[in-house]
This record gives sequence, structure tokens and C-alpha cells, in this order.
Amino acid sequence: MRSRSAAFHPHRSPRRPRTTSTTTALIVALVAVGGPAAPAATAVVPAYRIITVWLPLPPGAPTLGALVGLKVV
Repeated sequence: MRSRSAAFHPHRSPRRPRTTSTTTALIVALVAVGGPAAPAATAVVPAYRIITVWLPLPPGAPTLGALVGLKVV
């Protein structure tokens, strides 16, 4: 009998995008204040990713370089 791969999920479609609770909360908040649901959903995900992933990179890169140079990391 062959073992199943660790990535196999019988109850989840492989094409279904994952929605985090933070993304869901942001969409619900935008809809609650009167925004339409579809534009809120398409605006929240890129904005959230830009703020949480890409915005910290410019100050983080020189900081990491300084920490590596000081042999802290």
C-alpha cells in the first residue's frame, strides 16, 4: 500500500485560496462601515501583504546587515 503525500488534503481543493482570519476581519470591517464586498476583498489582500511583508523590508535589510556585521546574528 502506497503512503499518501504530506501535501494531500482530501477535504480541501488544491486551487482554493487560503483566507486568514486577519484578512477576513479586515474585509468584514470594511463591509460593516458601508463598503461593497467585492472591492473590499480585492483591496484588502494586496494592501495587507504590502503593509506586513514589503514595507518592513527597506529598514530591515540594513538592520540585518548591521547585526550580521556585529556578529549578533
